[in-house]
Amino acid sequence: MSFPLVILTIWIGLTAATLLLAGGLIAWGIRTRQFSDQDRARYLPLGELPPDLNNRGMNPVPSDRKTAENLHV
Repeated sequence: MSFPLVILTIWIGLTAATLLLAGGLIAWGIRTRQFSDQDRARYLPLGELPPDLNNRGMNPVPSDRKTAENLHV
């Protein structure tokens, strides 16, 4: 086998392995319902949840002060 053919074979193998891994991770996420709570997830970057989501028993995201206290900053 020539060197370019070996490199091409390796790239095809790595690409196939990556696609299988990504597909497996997505299937695992769907099967274990990792993507089921999108109402809460959309507010995570904002730092706190709106009242209607807090009333459903969801924990709010800690504020910066609480996070700093927990990290001993």
